[in-house]
Amino acid sequence: MTEPSLVCHFCGGMPASPRDDHAFYVLCDHCSLKYMTWPCPGCGEMRHGVRAHESQPCGTCETARQWAAFPQTVRDEIDLAIAERPAIRAIMRIRELTEIGLQEAMQLLHYRSSRS
Repeated sequence: MTEPSLVCHFCGGMPASPRDDHAFYVLCDHCSLKYMTWPCPGCGEMRHGVRAHESQPCGTCETARQWAAFPQTVRDEIDLAIAERPAIRAIMRIRELTEIGLQEAMQLLHYRSSRS
């Protein structure tokens, strides 16, 4: 009985194999040139993606950096909105206060909720 061939996670190409620099996926030669794994510079959590994004921080570290950049009055208002409002209303308030997008507001809500 022969071993089944591995299929590339991204393109479905064969043959593919586990790679030392790709901790999460089995890749073909073509995709291994485009994708890689690296540690988050802030917390060391392993990240994976396109080589062009190499050395970008994880979402938690990026949200923490964003949180620290807000003035204290804005941070207090956000914490108050999270504590006193349903999640959807808190997200709306976060967006009003910071002018960030929906995804970033949701990440900020999760980040602050996990710290209380």
